[in-house]
Amino acid sequence: MNNKISLRLIKERFNEFGLEYETIDLQNGFSILCSEQGGRIFGPFENDESESIFWISDVFANSEIFGAFLKEGGWNLGGDRVWISPEIPFFTKNKEDFFNTYTVQKELDPGSYKLIKKDNTISMFQNVTIESYADEYKNKKFSIGKNVFLAEDPLRVLDRYSQLSKDVKYCGFQQNITLNAKDEDKSTYLETWVLTQINPSGTLVVPFLGDLEFVNYYEPISQNLFRLEDNHINVSVTGDVRYKLGFKAAQMTGRAGYFGKLGSGSDYLLIRNYYNNPSNVYCSGPYRAPHNFGCSMFLYNDSGSQGGFAEFENSGKTISGDTGLIESIDNVSYYLYVGNKLKLNEISNALLGVCL
Repeated sequence: MNNKISLRLIKERFNEFGLEYETIDLQNGFSILCSEQGGRIFGPFENDESESIFWISDVFANSEIFGAFLKEGGWNLGGDRVWISPEIPFFTKNKEDFFNTYTVQKELDPGSYKLIKKDNTISMFQNVTIESYADEYKNKKFSIGKNVFLAEDPLRVLDRYSQLSKDVKYCGFQQNITLNAKDEDKSTYLETWVLTQINPSGTLVVPFLGDLEFVNYYEPISQNLFRLEDNHINVSVTGDVRYKLGFKAAQMTGRAGYFGKLGSGSDYLLIRNYYNNPSNVYCSGPYRAPHNFGCSMFLYNDSGSQGGFAEFENSGKTISGDTGLIESIDNVSYYLYVGNKLKLNEISNALLGVCL
């Protein structure tokens, strides 16, 4: 469900409870808000009263409920966040009972981020020690740093720019994410896991190369929820039936798009751009086969039990283990276009090579 939480309401709750945040001005009046609580990115918002493009939890709608959420150390605020892969051993105490023992460690999220704004860039940083439930090393120490700043319209260099951008509102931002291993454990892989919570009901469009192989991380996705085309897959985002798909880096282009609709009736296209490296480990496999590595992009569809959202995700460069690396730097960019569906399809064709 789309909870239609406004920028004004988020500021109101954060101010009420003394939580630090900053905003970044994007193109065409849009903005995003970054919070120390969970190291989140909320938005984009067209103005103070408009709904967020990203899914945001309805705990913001009630002061008492929001206060209880903070007291409990809850994590599910919505927006865009950074976790750590692999899920096993860091998120489940028993892979044989994966869902019932799934645990989001408070040291990771909401964590202990510190936030600084300089000019129109926001930096967030935290040191983390979390428990490893399955390895010889019982604790894993690392740091996560994020710099969030403006992203220019990738269409601007095309000769057809004026045609493609006519009657379309654009805004964009990017984040550089740094991960540093801080302990003696050189055996356990580690990588950033970037998760963007999105509003149903819409369609994820994933371009691919060759004959697509995707991985069902949970129950197999129903045949009526996806359509396979020659060079892309369309997946229905519903927020009411659980599935998680992983897409192999060897076949990804590093871009995918989500077609959604605002409460006002306006259509939008949200494009994600990340560095896709087929030689990277990409260490997060499904719980039934945790060593089935190689997926760089994911789509998670919630059953509705956590609020009715979906997640548009990617993994970053793998460090530790046998990689010989102790640091990674990843960049993820977000391009938002709001306009009529016909124009958005033209933009999708230009940037993704596919139309809905």
